[in-house]
Amino acid sequence: MPNELDSPLKRSSFPTIEKQLLYQAEQERQANVIRAEGEAESADMIAKAIERAGDGLIKIRSIEASKEVSVLLPGGETNG
Repeated sequence: MPNELDSPLKRSSFPTIEKQLLYQAEQERQANVIRAEGEAESADMIAKAIERAGDGLIKIRSIEASKEVSVLLPGGETNG
């Protein structure tokens, strides 16, 4: 299966700045696609782990985060 980067644009020696900019833009686009695919896979793995183990850890982390926020509010542990 040919790679999108196996194009004449890649094989050229970048005789113009425009071609180099186009190549860099394509590289960035592909990096964004790969990053998004990785994030989607990560979210899927987290969802599957929650299905298997339950959401107890998420509830604990939510409580911890609430405690951290409450300290910052007026009347919190260090402010009151």
